[in-house]
Amino acid sequence: MGAYSALIAHEEAKDAPDERVIAEATEGRRACVRRREALDPANATDIARVRAEFSALAETVRAARR
Repeated sequence: MGAYSALIAHEEAKDAPDERVIAEATEGRRACVRRREALDPANATDIARVRAEFSALAETVRAARR
């Protein structure tokens, strides 16, 4: 989620921000929040899987900023 927030801030700071990038990042951030809220805190397997997915996603989002 933080990577999406950083991407949004980076894009909004541009002289001509790309609204599509902002909208996609905003929706991605919302999807992460929904996914996190749906997790069962007692299910360590699901938590580990989602953490791994979020880590990979964060790398992808960070790469998009470059």
